[in-house]
Amino acid sequence: MANKKIKFGGYLPNSSKVALHDRLRLFREFGFEVIGITPGGINATDKNAVTPRLAEKYGFEIDNVHLTGTETNKLWFDCLEGEDVFDRYCREIKTCTDYGIKKGVTHLTWGSHEPAPAINQLGIDRFKRIAEFAEKHDFVLALENSITFEHLEAAFGNIDSKHIGFCWDTGHWSCFTPDYDFIEKYRDRFVCMHLDDNDKIEDNHLMPYDGAADWDKIKKDLASTSFGEDLIFFEINAGVTRKYPGKTADEIKQMWIANGVKIAEDEKLVTYKDGCIEAYLNLSYEEYLDRMYKAACRLAERD
Repeated sequence: MANKKIKFGGYLPNSSKVALHDRLRLFREFGFEVIGITPGGINATDKNAVTPRLAEKYGFEIDNVHLTGTETNKLWFDCLEGEDVFDRYCREIKTCTDYGIKKGVTHLTWGSHEPAPAINQLGIDRFKRIAEFAEKHDFVLALENSITFEHLEAAFGNIDSKHIGFCWDTGHWSCFTPDYDFIEKYRDRFVCMHLDDNDKIEDNHLMPYDGAADWDKIKKDLASTSFGEDLIFFEINAGVTRKYPGKTADEIKQMWIANGVKIAEDEKLVTYKDGCIEAYLNLSYEEYLDRMYKAACRLAERD
């Protein structure tokens, strides 16, 4: 990846202290050219979310829309709610294409603290129908690796469509399925990325190089793909709070140190409390974006 002009982007980092327009302006000023939109932005249900028009106003290229993931498990169950979720995906795909956005991301399952639903023909058929709807609207739906690799294998093994791609989520990979080589298997379907880090216990959405993920491998894998040579795209949070019920502050800290979390002993970046951790809350928004940009430069081997 060295010496190649790679675009930097991500979903706009959150902040309760900095107004949306200021966050967009700063994100652009710090060198990020590409942005992702969340369901609240595409559906105009969240006044603090980036909309397609706001992205255009501040000069961003839109890489993808993260479609609504809640209740996705119901696609695998024989219930009317499963058809409602199917309809929701189709509506959101249509809304994206109405704005000229041609790529979205979703999960095959939802939730990390409960067993994933059983793989069955009903679920596969519903995702086939979603793929057919996406093809009809010239839209590419990227499926994320989540808590299992089996659901992804089932989908890709049964849906032969150029309108179904792969979104590599490095946080999910590191936390849930670190021994599975997604890029080796799905390199030809790789159309979207969620780069983030964690403590290998919870999906923390830490910044790359701050957690315990193997970034040497991630960087090498990205460089082996044409898409990874063009874009670095983050899915991270400017304020991270994660609960660890029943554990004291010191127990959580020792757990992070033992797991190899790079920022475990940085008192400015991490605050330990009984039952939870807080990360990045002591940084200003500008400090966070500066750290984010430097992480992107490190991945792209840009000075």
